[in-house]
Amino acid sequence: MNLSPSLMCADPGHFAEEIAFLEAAGADSFHIDIMDGEFVSNFALSWAEVSKFSSMTTLPLEAHLMVRNLSVHIGFAASSGVKLVYLHAEHPDVLRGLQRARVLGLKAGLAVNPETDVDTLRPFVDMVDAILMMRVRPGFAGQSAVSDVDERLPLLCSLFSNTPIIVDGAVTPDTVASMKRKGASGFVLGTSSLFGKNEPYRKIIHNLRTLAS
Repeated sequence: MNLSPSLMCADPGHFAEEIAFLEAAGADSFHIDIMDGEFVSNFALSWAEVSKFSSMTTLPLEAHLMVRNLSVHIGFAASSGVKLVYLHAEHPDVLRGLQRARVLGLKAGLAVNPETDVDTLRPFVDMVDAILMMRVRPGFAGQSAVSDVDERLPLLCSLFSNTPIIVDGAVTPDTVASMKRKGASGFVLGTSSLFGKNEPYRKIIHNLRTLAS
């Protein structure tokens, strides 16, 4: 099971310490949200920060691209130490984006919004390395899960039977326990399970793995 803390939710004044603590606590990778204020109406981390992150950890970095200009941002991802990019299925340039990611040596995944019709994803079955199943609408931390969104997991697992399904958005400990049993391969950890809990990261991550076992 891959547990990937979302660095958008970490203390921005102490990224180095946060990354070191999370790595020591047993995180498997780091999740990075990139927004341009157009594809979604918010901004998150910058590529300058991502380049710094890559020098602070040996863990893989994955970037969720919520941007209009995929080509430019995929280029930044490749030059900033990112190993995997998630592109939104609804993006008009998603096919070219997946191809560009491959050319630049990146793994490429598909981000799936709560309202996305799973049947429309069939053309991507043999094209992606991972699925990012969104339980919230992308763009903002701290949201509640969309109603009935978890019912989509078995459909995604059936369609992408050989592809890891990573769950993102309002991931609570109960979410980890229930969705791991339903086939999820990993989780993005944010404010619902990891950050701001006044408990050591090591204890929280250990408890999440125990719940999923």
